[in-house]
Amino acid sequence: METIIFSTEGEILTTPEQVVVAFSTAYTREEAQQELWRWILPTLLDCFRRQQLDLAEKLAAFYEEAEQLLNAVYFMRLATPINTQSEGGTRHV
Repeated sequence: METIIFSTEGEILTTPEQVVVAFSTAYTREEAQQELWRWILPTLLDCFRRQQLDLAEKLAAFYEEAEQLLNAVYFMRLATPINTQSEGGTRHV
């Protein structure tokens, strides 16, 4: 099943490049990392309180992978100009 993703302006994003551009434009790398940590911290602390150490370990590993994914998105965004279509033709963002 294909997912339809919309930008904050309401336009449909059809390529991975458009999704990367929209995400990295909406949030700085630091903001995205802070949001990720803000979402995961309460669950991680709850795992420790309930002594669910296996789940805490899996959650910590997931967080580390997600953080690396965020870093890769922003690295790719900076390292490679991404082409988007505009009325005047292709432009680099």
